[in-house]
Amino acid sequence: MEASNMKKTILIYLAAKLPEKSLEDLRKLFIKVDQNGDGKITIDEFQKSLSSFGHSFTQIEMKHLIDKLDTNNNGYIDYTEFLAGCMKSKIYLSEENLRRAFQYFDKDQSGFITKDELR
Repeated sequence: MEASNMKKTILIYLAAKLPEKSLEDLRKLFIKVDQNGDGKITIDEFQKSLSSFGHSFTQIEMKHLIDKLDTNNNGYIDYTEFLAGCMKSKIYLSEENLRRAFQYFDKDQSGFITKDELR
């Protein structure tokens, strides 16, 4: 597993575990970007939202952005992926959060994460 994929996986795990009360502003932003309310942010929705903030991207650039955030490769950004993409490094680099993520992946509590545990 590439380091960037591992980082994405850890961010997704941590985003899913954060208390909802600390994510209220991000939840509101997700709802605003998800214009049709289906729980998914498509390329078009993302591009329209970024344009409303004065940012302009080509379709290729938008696809690249979506691909970076879409960790499960289903073609859109779901809520957890959105949260992970918005998380600041100070949140996920805390020792407590990294330890929790490590323990989650270290299924047999051996102190090592094997390829099988990553799968």
